[in-house]
Amino acid sequence: MESQRAITYYRRSYTATRHKMRAAGAVPRVWYHQCKVVRRRATEWRDRAGHAREALGDWIDYHYNWRKWLPGNWYVVGRCETGYGGAPNWNHSNSSFVSAFGISRSIYDYDARLAGTPPWNDAHPPTPREQLLTAQAHYNRFGDGWGCPGP
Repeated sequence: MESQRAITYYRRSYTATRHKMRAAGAVPRVWYHQCKVVRRRATEWRDRAGHAREALGDWIDYHYNWRKWLPGNWYVVGRCETGYGGAPNWNHSNSSFVSAFGISRSIYDYDARLAGTPPWNDAHPPTPREQLLTAQAHYNRFGDGWGCPGP
C-alpha cells in the first residue's frame, strides 16, 4: 500500500512540474497489485518526477534568465520602451502596446505566429524568450520602427 501512495505522489509531482512548462502531463492512472511491480513502478515514477524537476529548471533558465542571454541591443530597446531606464517590463500591457519591447497590440499576435510563439495573453504573458523571438519577427517585417534606439 505504501508503494501505491508513492506512485500517486510522484505522478502528481511529475504532472504538476510538466504543467508548469506547458507540457503534457502524466499517463492515466493504473493500479498494480503485485508488490514487486508496484515497487518498480514507484521507482519509475520517482525517477520521472526527478527528471521533470531538472527539465523545469532548464526550461526556466532558457525562458526566464534573460540577463544571461538577452542581446545588449534588445536590452536597450526593452529598457527604453517599457523599463523607463530600468530593466525591461516583461508584463507590460496597455491599451495600445504589449511586451517588454512595446509592440502594437494589434499586430503582436501576427508577429508571434510568424515566430512560432504564443499570442499575447494579459493573464499569462509569454516568457521573455518568446517576447524576444516575437520582437525579432516584428523587426524582420518592419525594420527599426521603435521610438527608442533600435536593435
